[in-house]
Amino acid sequence: MRRVVLIALLVHLAGLSWASTYTVTSVADSDTGTLRAAITQANSHAGADTIAFDPSLSGHRIKPLSVLPPLTDNGTTINGDLLGDGVPKIILDGSALSSGSGLRVHGADCVIAGLVVYHFPLCAIELGGASTCTIRSCHLNVNLAGSAAVPTASGDFDGIVAYDANHCVIGGATAKDRNVIASGVAATGTGHGGVFIVTGDYNEISGNYFGIKRDGSGVLGTGCIGIVLGWGDATSCSHNVVGGAAAGQRNLFGGVADGVCIAGPGASANVVSGNLFGLAPDGKTDLPISNEGVTIQNSQGNVVGGTTPGARNVFAGGSTGVMCAAGASDNKIQGNYFGTNAAGTAGRALAVGVEIAYQAGPQTIGGNTDAAGNFLVPAADAFGMGIAISGTTAKGCTISHNTFGILPSGKAAPGPASGVMLCSGATATVTENTFAHASGSAVHAAGSGARATVFRNIFRGCHMGVHLTDGGGAMLGKLGGPTPHGGSNTFELTNQWFIYLCTTATNVKAEGNCFGTTSQAAIDAKIWDWDNDHALGQVDYDPLKGGEHPSGLAGPLTLTGAAAVPCARGAEIAFSLSGPASVSLEVLNLAGRVIAAPARDVRVGGGTNRLGWNGLSTGGTRAPSGSYLVSVTARAADGQQATTLCALTLR
Repeated sequence: MRRVVLIALLVHLAGLSWASTYTVTSVADSDTGTLRAAITQANSHAGADTIAFDPSLSGHRIKPLSVLPPLTDNGTTINGDLLGDGVPKIILDGSALSSGSGLRVHGADCVIAGLVVYHFPLCAIELGGASTCTIRSCHLNVNLAGSAAVPTASGDFDGIVAYDANHCVIGGATAKDRNVIASGVAATGTGHGGVFIVTGDYNEISGNYFGIKRDGSGVLGTGCIGIVLGWGDATSCSHNVVGGAAAGQRNLFGGVADGVCIAGPGASANVVSGNLFGLAPDGKTDLPISNEGVTIQNSQGNVVGGTTPGARNVFAGGSTGVMCAAGASDNKIQGNYFGTNAAGTAGRALAVGVEIAYQAGPQTIGGNTDAAGNFLVPAADAFGMGIAISGTTAKGCTISHNTFGILPSGKAAPGPASGVMLCSGATATVTENTFAHASGSAVHAAGSGARATVFRNIFRGCHMGVHLTDGGGAMLGKLGGPTPHGGSNTFELTNQWFIYLCTTATNVKAEGNCFGTTSQAAIDAKIWDWDNDHALGQVDYDPLKGGEHPSGLAGPLTLTGAAAVPCARGAEIAFSLSGPASVSLEVLNLAGRVIAAPARDVRVGGGTNRLGWNGLSTGGTRAPSGSYLVSVTARAADGQQATTLCALTLR
């Protein structure tokens, strides 16, 4: 019996493969002690292995003369972090190659750490069919000091390219895990990205610097894209996380053309959270990016930001914070700072907060709670916009619980030209937002088919609260109909214009709003519509919030007591109105032909009023003595009209 047990134990031990360490002692390309030999040995030995480097190689360069063999052994670690301080010590230089990548990882549970990898024609590290692998503490396409990018001759390269890679970690939650990554930084600058995940799910990219020097003091050069998730017809690139809620998981992007690009129908349910775009590690020094912080194209169901402070992205510079391009739909943009420093205490140069571009679908910007709302403080110039939406495909966007023109610290900031801009047929529901200090308009609908449903918002200190031009329209509250609801917008807070209607023959419902007064004259003084220009439509704001009717509209409009009294060079026409109205005068001869129109849509109050005629005809000649009729027409804001005639004799 004892012999049987012993034989079984020996058989079991023979089946085990113990972990081995293979030490690189030479920078040569082949033979014993080289990196090539160590990879070959690890591949031929089943089980977890370590490829280490002799301390004498610290700072030295390994320059392969042909492409290295792929790492296929599961559980293998290649570690060039000789001191364990997160600073790479071993250089892998691909300048002798005309094609190929640096390290190719095709196994599972592998770790690449502490290496400087640059000058390879394709990419520094390739993850092909790899899972649960980690890349940390590396400089990719960056020199040993972490102070400058090292491009290929063409300038077309990537840091990490992954396909069919799942559950991998690039970086980590501590400073020691950080990778410093550059991409496409030469003059041609056409590299895809610092990290390019073509296909792969549940990967984490956190704690890295993209385009930024290791010490955070500046940028590495003029780069291309920091991170690309998905591409073309790639089947699946989903549930990947860029950043994270912990401070150490935040990625920094500076000196690149674009921060993160999510592209392709397979790229869905990805999360970009907790990152800084265009800021140094101190959260306040500008390290601008050129174009967009995050671009989403042909992709659905992704989240930029989140509803907790740790999930917040900060977009401090560039042309646009988040761009939803053609084919992007049903993505969420929540809880972010646009155009501020990391603390939210000062503004930064950002042209547009969020842009929903032509041929993009509907998106959610903000959410159902204040925690989901974004702070949007873009550039205070003629082109600065908080949110810009265009195109007939972008119907049904939701913009909710956001704050425009106020810093997160509560300090007022110079407002953008437009808070929300809708054009070219785009539609959106705009609700529970605060708009402040817009130098142009808080909400602007421009162009045929552009429509905004605007309710329960606060407009504070804006030049125009709601601006409608070129066929654009808005629903600001309709208390009649099958689904009545009041606008419940607050316009009273020192806005120059409440509603500015510059759209020909367009009527606007704006019932159930708060204008800070019940006086029709006071409200009309801050609404531009038919009362100001008779070619435009009418803003109907009766009743007000709480069901009150504006003073002067409680009963029918009446026009009485009209009389025309001759004076030295014409006549004075007196009349009485039951409430404020726009008044037009016409002088007719006894044949009924109009010879003069001394007043057109002149706004007057209720009670007795007087308007004058200088006695000149429409042709500028003096009207001859004789008998005339004067037509007085009054129109109230609710559409009521009253007309009367009185006689006039000139001598």
